[in-house]
Amino acid sequence: GISESFENGLYVEEGTVLLIVEKLDYEVALINAKQSVADAKVALLMQKAASKSAEEDWYTYNQKDPDPLAVQKPQLNSAKLKYESALKEQALAERNLSETQVKAPFSGWITSRNIEQGDWVHVGTSVGSIIANAPLRAVLKLSPTQVDDLSSENLDELRITLASSGRTSVVKGLTLAPITDQASRQTEAYAYVSPISSDGVRLRPGSFFEAEISFGQEKEFIRIPEGAITKHGTFFVVDKGVARETSLPLAFSASGYRYYEHSRHLPDQFRVVNRWVHKLWDGARVKLKAQSISSSPTRAFELKVPSND
Repeated sequence: GISESFENGLYVEEGTVLLIVEKLDYEVALINAKQSVADAKVALLMQKAASKSAEEDWYTYNQKDPDPLAVQKPQLNSAKLKYESALKEQALAERNLSETQVKAPFSGWITSRNIEQGDWVHVGTSVGSIIANAPLRAVLKLSPTQVDDLSSENLDELRITLASSGRTSVVKGLTLAPITDQASRQTEAYAYVSPISSDGVRLRPGSFFEAEISFGQEKEFIRIPEGAITKHGTFFVVDKGVARETSLPLAFSASGYRYYEHSRHLPDQFRVVNRWVHKLWDGARVKLKAQSISSSPTRAFELKVPSND
């Protein structure tokens, strides 16, 4: 039978049973192998007795060492080899029977299944494939301009943020392919990411993502969500139930946030209104949803080069 875990795209732990092969043929093969061992053992014991008897007869009438054929040494060696061969055939039959349960050799993602219920299989049949739970290679497509922007940077020090379906992973270091695709004029770049995202969710091989490559001088900023920004570029800080319109020097925008230069005039913790900000004014009483923001500086890179893949 085929396990429910043996489906394309599912994650399995090492040792998970993926399918069970019908045992009857292997059980019969093991019985036959055991019979062959028993027959070979009896034949060996009989040949040992015959060889010993022939040797005793020889020395009864002769003083010199016997000819090997006279004491049946070739027959004895043949019987020994047949017994050893039968033992190995039995061991092979036992192993084949034990392997009727096909298990995941390591933890990873099922990427294909090549078998259905009722299919015939034999030794060497490929039943599917699995990708190990190891660092995944993220492939980014960079334009010529983006490649030029990175030409003067230390690629090992770049910070890459990968986002897919609301999950994010941050990795360090980037490798550029040596050849640019002649048709698209794009250059592939590679980053290696943990198979588990920063929020503890396993990443699926083959997933698409958005990537941000961060470089430049690292500075301290206050990060405000885009939903809290008015059309004038300001935001409302809630102070004792009153909205106070606030403006800070904008550094850059990225991933749904605006990064402002750090201000010592804001309290350690403050709240900003992040809904219906176009209906507010300075001094308005606030009963709308607000989001807590820490004024503790967020360390971020001043320059961002977006790259979609």
